Amino acid sequence: MNRSTKVFSILVLSVSLLFTLSYSAFAIDIGKQLGGITQIGKYSEQLKTLYDQLMGFKDNPKFHEVGFDSCCEFADWKEKLSGISESSDASGLEKKASLSLGALAQEYLKTKGTENETTKALTDVIQSSIGKQFFK
Repeated sequence: MNRSTKVFSILVLSVSLLFTLSYSAFAIDIGKQLGGITQIGKYSEQLKTLYDQLMGFKDNPKFHEVGFDSCCEFADWKEKLSGISESSDASGLEKKASLSLGALAQEYLKTKGTENETTKALTDVIQSSIGKQFFK
């Protein structure tokens, strides 16, 4: 493992830990290289829909104010994402994508929608996990 891979793994793991404390230890695996893997699984389209929804509300001031509190529509989004993460029939790559998507949401909450190296890295993991063909 080269230095940049270690730094990437530590960075992604740190961000993931903030969001995934309620999730399984599967998030530890988030920093692995996925290379050219593309796979369409049972939840791939739903994950892409959730990704698109996040891109739609990441800059919303209400999201920055309330986050995923149960009072608001963003809690439903998180619930749908959690359902995939906890599903026994989701593939390993789909679970990786769902955990990464949750970490991405938390990063956008923290940065008020601003892109940074963490959001770029998490987006790459998501795209590689569910299939880059969904993002063309």
